[in-house]
Order: sequence, then structure tokens, then C-alpha cells
Amino acid sequence: MNLRVATYNIRHASTNGRYTKEIANLIKNNNIDIIGIQEIDVNTARVGNKNILEEIAKYSDYKYYQFYKTIDYQGGDYGIGILSKYEIILTGSMPLAYRDESRVLGYAKINVNDKLVNFLVTHFDLGTYENIRRTEFLEVKEYIDTQDNFILAGDFNVHDWTDKNNSFFEYEEFFGFYNLVNDENNTLYTFSGKEKAGGNILPLDNIILSNNIDIINRAVIETNYSDHDLLYADIKLNF
Repeated sequence: MNLRVATYNIRHASTNGRYTKEIANLIKNNNIDIIGIQEIDVNTARVGNKNILEEIAKYSDYKYYQFYKTIDYQGGDYGIGILSKYEIILTGSMPLAYRDESRVLGYAKINVNDKLVNFLVTHFDLGTYENIRRTEFLEVKEYIDTQDNFILAGDFNVHDWTDKNNSFFEYEEFFGFYNLVNDENNTLYTFSGKEKAGGNILPLDNIILSNNIDIINRAVIETNYSDHDLLYADIKLNF
């Protein structure tokens, strides 16, 4: 069975949450089956007390979604989430090691035509690889090693997926057999710094798959709704 999965850091749908309809149409019109979303605001002051994930789900006509809170923010919640065409039947989250800001690994079991797919979403902290992301990668690895299948979508804040000294390729004995959408042979730039003068162009985001899931196609869709772009992959489930 084939699916189209994606990851997208929406930057709280920008000031006042003004791009929820556009983001919903982006997801729907590109026929994304399941997407992991980062930087979601729920009832915060800066988005006018809107539930951003709920609005995107409503405008896209996607019935299933799940929010995972990471921190309190401006009178509401801030975190990550999953939006799906298929029924989400079980959810939970695992806190990652605290650094400058609390982060979590959100997970869900999704019923895709009677196949149970483990879909995960995360957003790693800023800071150096050695001090922060190394620990977070290893924590996530401990979880995904227990799963018979998984799709992990996230903003990992990795600047270069080809640099073995600055990404988890240093630990390729742990991660080398997984299928990465952003890998040493395919650099897909998902952070453009559109809203920051002189911003860098970086492949911060990725989708990591268990080795019983094949990548058929991969691409970035450029948008003006965030400082990130949407990364998607067409995949084949082999379980």
C-alpha cells in the first residue's frame, strides 16, 4: 500500500494565525495522507486565541488530528501535532531531555485500511548537536527500536544531513538501516528564512522511516506561510 506523508513547521500559521485556510488547502490539494506539524499554537494571544490545528483540520476536511503540548505560552498551549485522513486510534507522548525548552515525541497508531501504522512527530531543540540533538536522537532511537514499523516526521534542526560530524550519521551504526527522506544523497532544503533578512537555506526537516517502508518519491513544496516549506514523501508499506 502507498501513502503520501509529510512534515511541516508552520510557525504558528504566522502572525494572528492568518494562514490556516491556506495551509489547509496546501495539505488537501497535495493529497497528503498523514502529516506531522510543528510550532502549533492553541488559544495563545499571538494567534487571537485560535486553536490552529483544529482550524486547519476543519478547513482541510481532515477528520482526525492530535495535538501534543510542549509548553505553556501566552495564556495557551504551544506544541506539535498530527493531521490524518485515516483514523487515529491511540495516542501518547514521551518527554525528551529538557534543555532550553521542553520538547516531546508525539506518537499515534493510525488505522490505514486495516494496517496499524505508527506515526510519530517531534521538534528538536535548538543548540549544538553535541549538547542537545545527540541526546534527543538517542532518546528517540530507544523508542522507535521498540516499534515494528514507524514514520517519524519532524523538525530536527539539523543543518547538514551529509556531515557525519554534525548529525546522527555519527551514529550510523544505529540509524544507517533506516530510510531517510533527507539523506546523504538527497538534500532537500526546507528552511528558507523567508521572513528573516539574509536567512540561511537549510535542510532542517526530515521524515525517517522503518526499513520495511520504501521511499518512492520525495519533494519540497515552497510556501509563503512559514519560514519553513512542506516536505513530503510518497512511500510504500511493506508490512
